[in-house]
Amino acid sequence: GGWTNGPLAGAVDAVADIRTRSAGAFLARASITAGGEGVAIRQLSVLSATQNVFRAEGSLPWVLRPGAAGGAWQVRPDGPLRIHAVAETNSMLWRVLAAQAGLRLNDPRAVIDLTGTWEKPQGRVSAQAREVQLVRADRPLPAVSNLDFQLQCEPDDAHARLTALIEKQPIRATVRVPLGWNAWDALIQRRVLPDWERATGEVQIEHAEVAAFAPFAPAVLSPQGEANVDLRL
Repeated sequence: GGWTNGPLAGAVDAVADIRTRSAGAFLARASITAGGEGVAIRQLSVLSATQNVFRAEGSLPWVLRPGAAGGAWQVRPDGPLRIHAVAETNSMLWRVLAAQAGLRLNDPRAVIDLTGTWEKPQGRVSAQAREVQLVRADRPLPAVSNLDFQLQCEPDDAHARLTALIEKQPIRATVRVPLGWNAWDALIQRRVLPDWERATGEVQIEHAEVAAFAPFAPAVLSPQGEANVDLRL
């Protein structure tokens, strides 16, 4: 690397063996360059003995200026943004994350695709799982299956959609949050959440069999009939 009265320019190429007590051994690879145009992630990956665990590539409009007023890391608002990241299904990464969260995940997968600029990002985040179970609960909880989460990001708003089966009964939820021109910068740099007072949302359950939920609240529910829910914010 090098630096002379401007952005730091350089490159990092690294390979490492990672050994854990619970999840075994991993191989991590990184190839990253930085300069006046930003940070380029040529390769960032984690592999187990049998499969890719995680991989990412792309570019971030982040510039490193040592000694600059306001902090060394600076963001180019009009700089190109491109991120593609994939967490493969049934990898050791999911097992570690699930264990930390007290969950059991079957066939999980996540994909992140972001493009545009820092001021006007756009892209999507998708995550699926065939089954999700909370294993640290004090009492049995309804089983969640066929989980599908989609988050679409646009320059002016973000909207999310979730569909799933809870005890084999379908549920659908949507949320839309308007965003200002500096919402992403405020979220990442200052940890300021968007204005949730302008958010809209909806949760729908149609023709759910009450009998599916009766075992979880026997003092309240009888195993007969059906329920319909339409909640709007």
